[in-house]
Amino acid sequence: MSYDIKHGPLVAERIKSWDLPEPLLAELEFRLVEDLRDNPARNLHIITNDPDYLEYSFASDIMHGGARYLFAFRVAYSTDEQTLLLLDADCIAVPD
Repeated sequence: MSYDIKHGPLVAERIKSWDLPEPLLAELEFRLVEDLRDNPARNLHIITNDPDYLEYSFASDIMHGGARYLFAFRVAYSTDEQTLLLLDADCIAVPD
């Protein structure tokens, strides 16, 4: 079963505010689909202090400005059981 991956305005605004170069944006979009669409449970982690939500995170393969980027998303399964909802997002640049 494949899941649709959707995000609301908050996540879209957060991603835009990071002002990432196109290669990092492409990697971000690719990884969200590749890692979550077909088997999300493999890459989702329980948030201990907030059990209603899950977390998906990854470190970029692409360096930019002497840093790799760590991305984290708060995720929930939709009530339709066919969609993953990205509810919040964060990005941290980690100097190499």
